[in-house]
Amino acid sequence: MFKHKKIIVFTVLLLTLILSVGAISAADDDSTSQIDNNDVQVTAESITNDDLVSSTQDNTVQSRPKSIKTDSDNTININKDNYQEQGWVREDDDNGKFAISYYGESSSNDVTFVFEDSIDDNLNSIIISDGNNITISASPDVTFHNVAFAISEASNTTLKNMKINIDDDYVYSLIGYSNIIYIMEDSTGTIIDNVTVDYYLPEGVDVEYPASVLDIRSDVEISNSEFIINTFTSTVEWDPISGSQYGTNDIMPIRAQNLNGNTYVNFINNNIYINATNESGGFPTLYAMTIGCPNSIIANNTIEIHGTGWLYAITSKGDYNQLINNHIYVTGTNYTGGIFIQDASYSLVDNNTIILEASAEKDEGAMTEPVTYGIVLENYAYKGATYHEGTGNVKNNTISNNNITCTANNMYAVEQFGGDNTSVVNNIMVSTGETAMGIGIIGANSVITGNDITVSGLYENGVT
Repeated sequence: MFKHKKIIVFTVLLLTLILSVGAISAADDDSTSQIDNNDVQVTAESITNDDLVSSTQDNTVQSRPKSIKTDSDNTININKDNYQEQGWVREDDDNGKFAISYYGESSSNDVTFVFEDSIDDNLNSIIISDGNNITISASPDVTFHNVAFAISEASNTTLKNMKINIDDDYVYSLIGYSNIIYIMEDSTGTIIDNVTVDYYLPEGVDVEYPASVLDIRSDVEISNSEFIINTFTSTVEWDPISGSQYGTNDIMPIRAQNLNGNTYVNFINNNIYINATNESGGFPTLYAMTIGCPNSIIANNTIEIHGTGWLYAITSKGDYNQLINNHIYVTGTNYTGGIFIQDASYSLVDNNTIILEASAEKDEGAMTEPVTYGIVLENYAYKGATYHEGTGNVKNNTISNNNITCTANNMYAVEQFGGDNTSVVNNIMVSTGETAMGIGIIGANSVITGNDITVSGLYENGVT
């Protein structure tokens, strides 16, 4: 065991990197215990990495301005008796279920609807379309049971102060997707505030592939909300001809895609609890939160995951994303991961607390060791062997002021697999296992300074 603080600046940094085929294939792409995040706060001092890696980068931590809402107090209470009189249109399917839709252009905009009840046991979808400044809320005693929400061709829609409960009886036929909150790419300025979703999707339930609790396809701000998810891990689709399904699996709880070229996500002050102790197929995997869009802020969140297989807390795939002040706790068997920056540049990963646990003992005859990875940078263009500066799209990323604890058979607190101008600054890392690693980097022009690293291990070599 040792502690040290070193400053290492050089053109190409190669620290021992040990990878297994099984771990790479996964990496490529009813517990709700509370975590005390009182200490997780936005730092008073802005964090920049201008002086470290690039004069062109400004990673100042700041929130994006909120969407502008009108001051209209046009609030309408609706219930099972009057909703159609207030402009809501009912659409029935062939299974006894129905949706209600509100079309702002043909009814009224600038309106807040407060649901006094959940309308009907057979209601399965609430849709906002062609509207502006429409807010959906509910009385405190109302829970929407097996009801999904979709937002289409609407601007400045708000969902707030609501509870949604989804179980394995949910039918999604009218929306056509098995997503509980579905924000379509033709919408803009959506806000989700103080919404609780309790979601149960066990193995064997037939749903649209992939299923998501949050399917984000345009800009959105999500705050003060809670997502409790009981589900399973499953095999990732790696068939090159699988099209849009490539890199996905049965359930992707929170997924953002930049399908309209203007998508960003502000995901701030939320709680995510996932229990995925059942599994399906080989290399069963769960990506809790996948942010496939740039200019996003993921801050002040608590993410707690318990499960089996390959578990990833946050995967960021967009340039200029900020992942700051999050508290991440993941326990599992094969593989637990904290924050992954995949094929992206100008990312700021700052002031996160990451606690990861996997099995300490390797199973007899297993191809891979149980591993944890705290923070990882992945460059898809780099395939191994000698790294050449300028390869791919991973550059000018900063990992700073994080507190990372890894316990497993094998681990890296911080790892980079290809990339330029990475800064790893002022982090605290504790690695405990049979083959324990602090920092492993393959790349060019890396800066490592001011880190406090404690490693407790038995061997220098492993297979992962």
